[in-house]
Amino acid sequence: MTSKERLENAIRLFRGNFNCAQSVFSVYAPNFKIEEVDARRIASGFGAGMGVLQKTCGAVTGGIMAIGAKYFSETDIPGSKALVYKQVRRLVVRFEVRHGTVECFRLLGADITTEEGLRKAREQQLFQLKCEQYVLNVCGILEDLFKQH
Repeated sequence: MTSKERLENAIRLFRGNFNCAQSVFSVYAPNFKIEEVDARRIASGFGAGMGVLQKTCGAVTGGIMAIGAKYFSETDIPGSKALVYKQVRRLVVRFEVRHGTVECFRLLGADITTEEGLRKAREQQLFQLKCEQYVLNVCGILEDLFKQH
């Protein structure tokens, strides 16, 4: 799958009722011998800032899972763990430079933990206008990171 196809697939998944973490992680999972359905199951609790707690953005946590899947090695735990952490920092810093934060609440600008906030987010189409962009941005950063190393 090409970079462009992965980005298009991530958006298609996000629009098709999968959360941001699932949409990001599952498009990279096959590269690491993880079935897409398993990736979506693993990432299911990370959407909306981890279980709708609006903590770390689900697209970012999906990216972090992809980094771990790519770089962690049981044959070199200390070395691969250091590489994973380095790449995670790169992902987070690049995302923060572009968006100012990785916190879902601040990124979305609505408290979706309440019925009123969720209604506001849906009415203002925040998931389409903002979250789709975060999914694309994380995928773009991953594409760059994976090409560099």
